[in-house]
Amino acid sequence: MGETLEVLVDSPGVGRSHLEAPEIDGVIHVSETLEVGSFARVEIADALGPDLLAVGAAPDAASQ
Repeated sequence: MGETLEVLVDSPGVGRSHLEAPEIDGVIHVSETLEVGSFARVEIADALGPDLLAVGAAPDAASQ
């Protein structure tokens, strides 16, 4: 927690870093205001099983 990662925004509210393989590993829940297809630096706030929650992500992001 507290680590900053660069993520690729795959879909609204969902990204992944170079550490997560698509459709295999968990995702990083990010702010839905980030543009899909863009790279963003986000701070990790919490872990939810295999997924990570970045600062600014919707509080209920993991339930989607």
